[in-house]
Amino acid sequence: MDTGLLGAYAHPDASASELELLTQWYTWLFFTADRFRRDLRDGRQGRYGLHGRHGRYCAAERAERLARFLDGKAPPADCPRSASEAGLADLWPRTEATAPEHLLDGFAAATRALIVSESGLQGMPGVSAPHPLRLFSRRRESGAAVWAMQLVAVTCPEAPPGRVLRTRRFASLRACFSDAAHLVNDLYSYRRETEDEGALDNAVSALEYALGVPPQEAAERVNGLRTARMRRFEEMSASEAPAWLADHDLAPRECAAIADYLRGLQDWQAGIVEWHQRSGRYRASMRQARRTGQGAAVLPLRPAAPSAARPPTFPPSSLGHPFRLPPFELPWTHRINPHVDSARKRARRWARGVGLISTSTDAPTAPVWTEHTFTADDVPLLTALTLPDATEERLCQAALWNVCLMAVDDHFASATGPVLNDEGELAAARAFVSRLPALMPLTDVPCASRVPAPPRNRRDRIEAAVADLWRTTSPDMPEGLRRRFRSGVVAFARSHLWELDDMIRVRTLDPVDHLETRRTTSRADLSIALMLHASAEGPHSSGLQALLGSALLHPLHAAFADTVGIRNDVHSYRKETEEEDGAANGVVAIRRFLDCTVQEAVDLAYALFTERVADFRSAEADLPSALDRTSLDAPTREAVHRHVEALKTWMAGDNEWYRRTHRYTRPRRRPYLLLEPHPLHPSRSPVDASYRRPLTL
Repeated sequence: MDTGLLGAYAHPDASASELELLTQWYTWLFFTADRFRRDLRDGRQGRYGLHGRHGRYCAAERAERLARFLDGKAPPADCPRSASEAGLADLWPRTEATAPEHLLDGFAAATRALIVSESGLQGMPGVSAPHPLRLFSRRRESGAAVWAMQLVAVTCPEAPPGRVLRTRRFASLRACFSDAAHLVNDLYSYRRETEDEGALDNAVSALEYALGVPPQEAAERVNGLRTARMRRFEEMSASEAPAWLADHDLAPRECAAIADYLRGLQDWQAGIVEWHQRSGRYRASMRQARRTGQGAAVLPLRPAAPSAARPPTFPPSSLGHPFRLPPFELPWTHRINPHVDSARKRARRWARGVGLISTSTDAPTAPVWTEHTFTADDVPLLTALTLPDATEERLCQAALWNVCLMAVDDHFASATGPVLNDEGELAAARAFVSRLPALMPLTDVPCASRVPAPPRNRRDRIEAAVADLWRTTSPDMPEGLRRRFRSGVVAFARSHLWELDDMIRVRTLDPVDHLETRRTTSRADLSIALMLHASAEGPHSSGLQALLGSALLHPLHAAFADTVGIRNDVHSYRKETEEEDGAANGVVAIRRFLDCTVQEAVDLAYALFTERVADFRSAEADLPSALDRTSLDAPTREAVHRHVEALKTWMAGDNEWYRRTHRYTRPRRRPYLLLEPHPLHPSRSPVDASYRRPLTL
């Protein structure tokens, strides 16, 4: 395996003492990972057995014991009882003595996450291959590459500033780094993991199972994706880093520290490729493959060659979509609020009054909808299906907010058409978002008054609509809910800036990052706030609101938000590719990211949808035992259960709305945009390996 060679390749500028410490860290990593995997595979019993009937410690307890040695202050009762614990007990104090304090916290967190990941059931024999996007997401949170980034940071001559490392842009760079590094390992370790270890926790296996392709084709796609992610990492390091560093007003010394850190990450990427080519860790399996005549699904690590464009082969369309529309089946039935007609009438009257629906005197670009499109979208029906038990007044208020938020969404969508490369549009959008908090004051809310004549500009009309709704609805909200709703509206609008910036700068969309952003742009958090406002929980609403951001409800809310976003991405694909740029669509992102057909991307999105529904049901089943471990009183527990039922009712109603609305099945304005690979998609151009420097031993 030669971990010394790995350290020398990955850290060519390290001193002899630094290289010794780094090599020992890599040795500990491989030993610990192999030990966990061996125990998972063999199901050994005993003191540290993970699946043995008489084992005293489960995987989580073993991980917890290891984590105790990260602070170097383990009590005598916790003296090392295994080689992994002894290694960590020796390495951490030595690292702590030389590393900056603000970086140690990140390194400790990455080490803990890595321990938990390796000690879990990932890669356990008999477990099916993970969904590709979930595999990427988990690795970015707790993978070895993220751990290695922290190791590079703590060994830099000057510590990179923490406020830059915590930015979202740097998180994107970290994601590229993680993907490229793990994909390299996937190509070399495929045969060992699938045959020797019986594991499917590999990107080649994930694509093989998800797309139904042979191992060699899956490996070629992984190689192309690796090249794409490496190219994106290079683009961000070389061209974008100076721009977003300037936003933080860094001192020259801090800029130099960031530059050194990026150079260290580039060295690590180049070194890990070279080490895989020379190391004997996976070579035995490769020799066995040649001896048996079976082609190993391992490709030479070279940039992916441009491939011929795959001709679009759309199956028979369904409901006006250029693909087979998934059934989106849910185990819950929908209901409709009997006051739906009242909500429709009031929403139309209000939208006309604030100028969101066009009139004969309006400029063509001022309103958001015409009378016909407002009727076709039928947003009040969405409210009636998702809040079937709300009173007439609360239903109408929620319907107005849904109309207003849909107008904000359509306004941002209109900014991606003819002005796609206009920096002025991005600046105007930022100004719009910055003005939103002032339109929704938390104190001294003005009394409701007659809406003045609508402004001529669309953006001004939407601002007037937000201000009017806030005046009429916020006084009825409890203070905690008012704050939550206000921050949700601002976060919803701000999340569109991220998508708009990506479109203007023609960036390739990352579907994993898109899924996280979609949790905000899908208005899931605002939908939860409207549920609370409509439910009128009474004296126990404050207790429930305090739990909304807790670990108790987070799995349910995350799964809820993902199902909302994925369903919208599939249904809105045609509308967003015809009328908008389409780059902020999950189906488009999956297609470009994995270089697959539209139908394959839709099928992958639906597979993830079904997994998230299953995750929601699993979290619901675990809720009673989780509540038993809390000190919540009986009324609050009942409020939590009612909240979960409201989430299920909302998902069922939202699902039914997509079947009834004509928002996404209007007559086409022009033929389908057969979105070709992104002009800057790295898989179409060779990776720049100019940073690979000669090894000096």
